[in-house]
Amino acid sequence: MNWFRRLWSAPEEGPLAGDRMMSTWESFRQTARVAVTISSADKYLRFSVTLRVEGRWTGTGQAPHALLDVARAGITHRAEAVSRDHTLTATERLRSELNRVLLPWQDVDKTSVQARAVCETVVADPDLVAAVAEREQAVGMATVGSWQSRQPTYHVEQECALIRDPLRGTARWMVDNPGRPDDAVQVARQLTALRDLLAPPTDEHPESPGRLLDELLETTDEACRDRLATTLSKIFVQYGRQGLADRLPPHPEGAA
Repeated sequence: MNWFRRLWSAPEEGPLAGDRMMSTWESFRQTARVAVTISSADKYLRFSVTLRVEGRWTGTGQAPHALLDVARAGITHRAEAVSRDHTLTATERLRSELNRVLLPWQDVDKTSVQARAVCETVVADPDLVAAVAEREQAVGMATVGSWQSRQPTYHVEQECALIRDPLRGTARWMVDNPGRPDDAVQVARQLTALRDLLAPPTDEHPESPGRLLDELLETTDEACRDRLATTLSKIFVQYGRQGLADRLPPHPEGAA
């Protein structure tokens, strides 16, 4: 029975010396502990990772000598897809994520090799970790500072909006002061008065096509006035507005 135990025993750690024929009921496996460096969220900073990689041959015929090399390449590729989302300050979190992602068997491209791994350690240079942590703290403080600096401006804009719209301002006051509907009338009056007092002055005669035509018809440039009056007269008559045509300034007969 010794041959049967050897056939079903777990594969030894490390690469084997020679090829081995795969039986119809057994996949050929190899296991090794490897150290690799993988990218981080910062392009030029890297993690040092220790992995226990296992590769198995699922093809027909002899397993290749490079079985573990192929398995290691596949595992490294899968690991970097995870590590690129982590900075050097997240070594423990990365180790957990790597174990979650690398534990299942997966095919390595089209090689008839499958690979899986267990992540034992994830480390990074302490000086680089400290530098990244300092940078993250600085970015966080800058974000908070920017947010705090915008708060006064935000509140001012809110108050201006309520003054410009007394209806909205009164509704806001009623929400903040439930049970005081009688006072809402006085609040509405005060907001309306503030709006009228503080609203920017408006042009009593806003620019419009009609206003421009009136100005041109009153111009001292006789040639411009006559030409415009002639053109407008034709347009008004064409659209059945003879009354408007009669109100135009007199213009020379036969003017273009």
